[in-house]
Formats: sequence, structure tokens, C-alpha cells
Amino acid sequence: MLAVAINFEQRCSERERELIARYGDVLTLTDLADVLRYPSLQAAQKARIRGTLPVPMSRMAQRRQWFVTARMVAEVLTRLEEQGRSEEDAHMS
Repeated sequence: MLAVAINFEQRCSERERELIARYGDVLTLTDLADVLRYPSLQAAQKARIRGTLPVPMSRMAQRRQWFVTARMVAEVLTRLEEQGRSEEDAHMS
């Protein structure tokens, strides 16, 4: 189990580095819509309003936009990747 946790952490950290290189430490809703491949910014805005985004977003003082850390996005993407692998393994068994 420890090896699985370390592997998750390594993959998550790598994905976080990739996100930071492209978007910086903090992603806007526009960035998140791109990463999660929403068909449009408006679709991502509706998902945020409905509470169906896979990551919680926050506002910073004196800023109008919504933000999420690269780390939180990396964790969600890594979990999604793991779920896909688990489902794939289940279908192959």
C-alpha cells in the first residue's frame, strides 16, 4: 500500500510540475476549462455554479476571477487516471 501511495505522489508531483510550467502555481477558471477539456468557458462556469467541477475553486481578495492551485488539479487528474486504470484492469480480468 505504501508503494501505491508513493507512486501516486510521484505521478501527482510530475503532473503538478507540468501544470505549473504551463499555467503557473494558480489556474484560473479559463485555464481549468482548458485542462479539463470543457467545450467552452461558459460550460466550465455553469459547472462551477452547479457545484459539479471536480475541484473547489476560490476567489482571492480584490480579484474577480476564480482560482485553484495547480496541486489540487494535479491530484484530481492523477485520481482520474488511476480510476481509468482500475476500470481497464477490471475489464481485462
